[in-house]
Amino acid sequence: MYYALVGPSKWEFTPDITNTSTPKFKALDQLNGQSRASVTLGQALPGSIIASDWRGSGYQIREGYDYATTIDSLSCVAGNDPGEWVAYPAHSDAAFTGSLSIRGKATDGTTLAVWLNGVRQGEVTLPSSTGLTDSTGLSVSIPKGLAVIRLENVGANGLALYSVSVN
Repeated sequence: MYYALVGPSKWEFTPDITNTSTPKFKALDQLNGQSRASVTLGQALPGSIIASDWRGSGYQIREGYDYATTIDSLSCVAGNDPGEWVAYPAHSDAAFTGSLSIRGKATDGTTLAVWLNGVRQGEVTLPSSTGLTDSTGLSVSIPKGLAVIRLENVGANGLALYSVSVN
């Protein structure tokens, strides 16, 4: 079975590629000339991404398996084992440079590689502790709009994550 098409295409933008003043091209120009809506996906930055708020929401993206736990009376996301990563969406109304730090618990300490929109920014170290503690800071440049922050556990030990702060 085959079909034969006769005549001009029903959806073509213009029969003459040099003619850009057709109604469809004018509509595209009108759409492109409008201001775009602000990005609102994820946590507003500067601020803190609370890991347990995003767990199970469909916005946390991860490799491996995690589980909820409570440390120092706060809900945390544990199961972040060596070689695994977790990513969170965020947004900013303006570009800025801030300090990124992690709050969590790594009984024997660990190191996390920080990725921002697919580009590795550096590493932070979460020291060994029996409760929640803050990592070392890392200077990051947050762009205007969407920013995806990915944390990759490159250390030898797992951790429970409470928050990612960029201020």
